[in-house]
Amino acid sequence: RAAESLSRTQPAATRTLRELEQICGCDLVERDGRAFYLLRPQDRYCLYVLECADTSLYTGIAADVYKRLAQHNAGRGAAYTSTRRPLKLLAAWQFMSRGAALKAEAAFKGQSRAQKLAVIESGAPFREGTRIETAT
Repeated sequence: RAAESLSRTQPAATRTLRELEQICGCDLVERDGRAFYLLRPQDRYCLYVLECADTSLYTGIAADVYKRLAQHNAGRGAAYTSTRRPLKLLAAWQFMSRGAALKAEAAFKGQSRAQKLAVIESGAPFREGTRIETAT
């Protein structure tokens, strides 16, 4: 329907959308199978790192880091964190898209514990992510 309203074929509209995303360096839509939803500026995703009660680190992504932290601390987060409460937010970085946050998460998880802690302690950006304040 959207392609028709633009007087374009579906493949042409999809190509144009992908080109625009490349130009701006961020996702403009969230794809879910054949459906897609426009992303608003507040729909940015964050990579976050939690320290568990046993001092292990947990890494994930979320649109709202503080809401996700509350879910983890209430035992409604990941199975890993449900038995390692309470959790403390160590660091978070905001990304322009869910895809960028997922790639950063994979890269972060591929590092050793010492490397992860060095990144956290540096206070620097990680990948294309902007470090955000973590007041917990």
